[in-house]
Amino acid sequence: MKELKYKLQNYKLKVEFRDEVDAATFDFIEKSIEDEIENYKEITTLEDTNSQIYKFNTALSEFSGSRDFFDYLMDAIYWFGITDGIFNPFVVTTVQKDFENIQNSNQWEKDSLFKLKQISHDFPRNIGELRKYVDIDYTNYQVKFLRPLKLDLIGISKGIFIDKICKRLCKHVNNMAINFGGDKFYKTDDPENPWVVSIDNPVTNEKAEINLTAANQAVSVSGNIGANDVIDDLSKYVILDPKNQKPFNNDLAIVIVKADNSKTADVLAKAFLIGTEDERNRLAKKFPDIKRIEIDDKGKLIVY
Repeated sequence: MKELKYKLQNYKLKVEFRDEVDAATFDFIEKSIEDEIENYKEITTLEDTNSQIYKFNTALSEFSGSRDFFDYLMDAIYWFGITDGIFNPFVVTTVQKDFENIQNSNQWEKDSLFKLKQISHDFPRNIGELRKYVDIDYTNYQVKFLRPLKLDLIGISKGIFIDKICKRLCKHVNNMAINFGGDKFYKTDDPENPWVVSIDNPVTNEKAEINLTAANQAVSVSGNIGANDVIDDLSKYVILDPKNQKPFNNDLAIVIVKADNSKTADVLAKAFLIGTEDERNRLAKKFPDIKRIEIDDKGKLIVY
């Protein structure tokens, strides 16, 4: 089975091909993936001063970006709304009166992980509150900040990235699997011969306790991912509860979601992991067609 491997930010990207691929098609595939990688980094790399997300996060009054960046932004806002704020990409915002004291200094630009200590923090909880922070012109790809705002796309960007690769390659490849940081998509031209996805139980260490089939479907794993081969440095893998900006703390160890596309699976796996039981139940009613598996902190497996 032919494959391509990359390191992208803190994650590992692997693309596998079940069928033989001729040299010309393989070159096209490789070039397409590398183009998407460069675009992904240009949009989402928080530490790169030339990236669009860095410019968005350091803008004081206005921001102009590319159509690709606004596609990410629109998706992030949509999922922020539909999950009732369980998925919240707006990591940190500041109260205006506190921010005015530092807006002319360089402290804001140095705040790579949103850890300014000398200002109070505030968070939009829903779409209505978000309108107090930004005025977005989607036609001209511009944002006017009514109050300072910062964005982190990590909770959705991997899923969007996989879907973009699939869109570019779907006419040229019949059978492939894309795995990026715990988010996966499996394409096949024969639904009767699906891909088999095996996932270990991270609590009991039972090997391949979970076996799913996927045919033109996405699978996302979120939570205590253990020592699987998707992340280079597990110490950098932290999922925050947007309500308090602290690592999530509930009785779930891992959540697996299977959906029709990677963006949906990526966001919902994190939302189901972070949300309370009541929030998870309300969210599940909005997505009755997805498959969801939860493993609690004692290793018990529940399939929905």
